[in-house]
Amino acid sequence: MTNPYYADVKQWKRDYDRREMVLFANHCIPKTCVCGGPITLATDDKGMSYYECKEYEDDGLHIRHRCFDAIKEELEELKKKVSEEASSRMNVEDEMRKMREDIKLLKELCIEDDGLHSRHRCFDAIEEELVELKKEVAEESNSRMKMEDELKEMREDIRLLKELCM
Repeated sequence: MTNPYYADVKQWKRDYDRREMVLFANHCIPKTCVCGGPITLATDDKGMSYYECKEYEDDGLHIRHRCFDAIKEELEELKKKVSEEASSRMNVEDEMRKMREDIKLLKELCIEDDGLHSRHRCFDAIEEELVELKKEVAEESNSRMKMEDELKEMREDIRLLKELCM
């Protein structure tokens, strides 16, 4: 069996939710009303300007926001955004300056310039390492050849020993 007040409770909840949405919608310059209606510029008897719903009723379910307050809030929001962007820009500029210094330092370390020729010192280190590796490979090759010769001699000795033993 359902609650006889179920429909009323649902309507109260919808009204409460809409009032909460209206409360949060009254910040900055409104674009549309909570009800979905368009916002128009209206003036009351005292000459105060308002942003209000075209179908405004004083039931708490529609937007009516003073123009001065809305513009003031909008300016505060824009000031916050501008200050955030400025601090972000400063951080990026600092980072770029540090990167430029690092690049300049790396260029000084890597490039040797005598006025006529530009030569990378980084390549010198790589060339030296390559020469060292070639020497190591040659030494390994020589030692391998010696080991293979010794192995051949050992095999020959083993073959001779087998012949003698038989």
